[in-house]
Amino acid sequence: MDLHALCQGRSMLLARGAAAFLIGVVASNNANLTAGALVTLFGVWTLLDGAATVWQAYQPTGPDRSAELTPAVRIVGGIGILVGVLAVLDPGFSDAVLTWVLAAWFAFRAVTEIAVVASRVAGRIRVVLTLVAVADLGLVALLVTHTSGSVADVSLFGGGLASVWGLLLFLLAAFAGKTLKREDVGPRLLAPR
Repeated sequence: MDLHALCQGRSMLLARGAAAFLIGVVASNNANLTAGALVTLFGVWTLLDGAATVWQAYQPTGPDRSAELTPAVRIVGGIGILVGVLAVLDPGFSDAVLTWVLAAWFAFRAVTEIAVVASRVAGRIRVVLTLVAVADLGLVALLVTHTSGSVADVSLFGGGLASVWGLLLFLLAAFAGKTLKREDVGPRLLAPR
């Protein structure tokens, strides 16, 4: 996955963070949610996050500011949209099956974030992306261990983790913008005009 493409859409990072934070607040403050409502709420988050990630794949990059498609980011977003639609529309699957699907999505997202960290990320972005992956893995652990447990616990802790994930994306947007601006600065004496 390309760090530049992932961080290029700063406004989409902020939108993804805001959606996660708001859904986390709603989930953690509603102790009376049913399992189906919680799966739908997390499905809405996954759908919004997937759509924003696909949008990031088409952000203008390069000196001519043309839209450049980044396949890895598009794949991550596309899978997010697919999982979100599955969780929101509920095509007859049980809540336990949809919980496992959401857990698999969070695990996949954590793996892609760890791959970005392992590639060429340095400094504060590496720390923040690692924390984002840890929050994703926390959601995986919570969803997998509570498939037949208390919905109130999943709602409280899952909502808290979603809110933390959203706040971490706010930090990522702040740090990524500064880092990318520093990388783009420099003389271009021999560049074609």
